[in-house]
Amino acid sequence: MNEHEKHEHEHEHHEHIHTENCGCAPKTQEALGAIHVESHLHDQARVISGSLTLFADYGVFRASLSKQLEGLAKAVQACGGIVGHIKASAETKQTEMFSVTDTAVSVKTAPGQEIRITLAAIVFAVDPEEAETLVISALKAVKTDSEQTTRRQ
Repeated sequence: MNEHEKHEHEHEHHEHIHTENCGCAPKTQEALGAIHVESHLHDQARVISGSLTLFADYGVFRASLSKQLEGLAKAVQACGGIVGHIKASAETKQTEMFSVTDTAVSVKTAPGQEIRITLAAIVFAVDPEEAETLVISALKAVKTDSEQTTRRQ
């Protein structure tokens, strides 16, 4: 018996959430603002993966993501579920313009950064669709919080 046969393993790939210009780009080239979520069952755990790329102020984004991850854990528990593990990573890309008009270099930094969030939630005893909905809601809230602050700058 190989490792894959030792446990129940099913995958569900649900339709992604798209913006009007998403085009379902590969994960390394996601359209800004597009939220992608998929899930599968591993033994008795529901594993939900999500990603989002946005342009935002990192401090605002960081505070929002922290708040939403805590809210996600509370929402899972409120549904009668158990949180196995919830984690997220953030990759950033900052743009700076270097310019020389005489001999001195001038550097201008863009007011925000491109940020790619990758989220994984392992939960138990939660309806699969409900689990995905909770992750989507958390990512949408991070996007909304980050966009509202970035627009004000």
